[in-house]
Amino acid sequence: FRFNFRVGFRHPEVPVIGKLFLPRLAGSSVYQLNIFVDTVFGSLTSIVGEGAVAALYFANRLIQFPTALFGVAMATVSLPAMSRLAAERDMSSLKKMLSFSLSSVFGLLIPSGIGLLVLAEPIVRVLFQRGEFDAYSTGLTALALAFYSLGLFAYSGARITSACFFALHDTVTPLKVAILSLVLNLVMNLILMRPLGVGGLALATTLSASLNFFMLIFLLRRRIGSLGLRYATRKLPAIFLLSLVMGAACRLSLMLGERSLDEKMNLLIALAVGFITFALPAWIGKLLDFKKPVNQNTNKIANGT
Repeated sequence: FRFNFRVGFRHPEVPVIGKLFLPRLAGSSVYQLNIFVDTVFGSLTSIVGEGAVAALYFANRLIQFPTALFGVAMATVSLPAMSRLAAERDMSSLKKMLSFSLSSVFGLLIPSGIGLLVLAEPIVRVLFQRGEFDAYSTGLTALALAFYSLGLFAYSGARITSACFFALHDTVTPLKVAILSLVLNLVMNLILMRPLGVGGLALATTLSASLNFFMLIFLLRRRIGSLGLRYATRKLPAIFLLSLVMGAACRLSLMLGERSLDEKMNLLIALAVGFITFALPAWIGKLLDFKKPVNQNTNKIANGT
């Protein structure tokens, strides 16, 4: 068998793939530009303090863990399912898949975000504080992590909603929204960096990510009509309240064990208390529903999700 690239590039679908691929490639570069902008502002030590660039990097690594574990994973597996439904023009099932994906991710990321917000400092201290990474570095990184955690739902929600646009063969709209979010991030960095320091840079990223997500939802609704997101949002108030209770339980556990336990053990116990506080009532109250939606007539949706 021999590859024949000359014949392959003359295939009629190659230009179609190119038109879809190039805007998506540019959209990925906008994300890198966002990181570059934050790095530039973080280097202004006279305003945000020493070590801001490193603090943003370490905090971003911690935020990327739940984002990759839940948001990126769901966006990856939902894209082929939504693409198939879009190709079959089954908009009703496509909307159900989008709603299911958002509901599943939000049910996991809302408590994750509140957990990171409440436990930011002990998590950073246990993971990183040694050698040149001192108490000052821990405080700076924990501040950035706390503000990043507020946008955890938006980072993953935007990825899933973008996947729905990709399924509809529209890679330009997510690119335009990403550029608008980049501009907002730049402006908010200028506004927030002086009063909040490195926390202002992280908050600017959170606000721009939230704009990205809500703008994508708005534009998708204009394109294909009502998205039927009631399924995705009907349990969110209860999940949010339960997450607040979980956060309070984590904090109380830390305070009770602060004097008598090793710091690592104290953090592990607090994490276990938080998990039980959230997971048990959520399971009893059926707040987390991971059963994929199925079209009863055709059984089309999403093998593997």
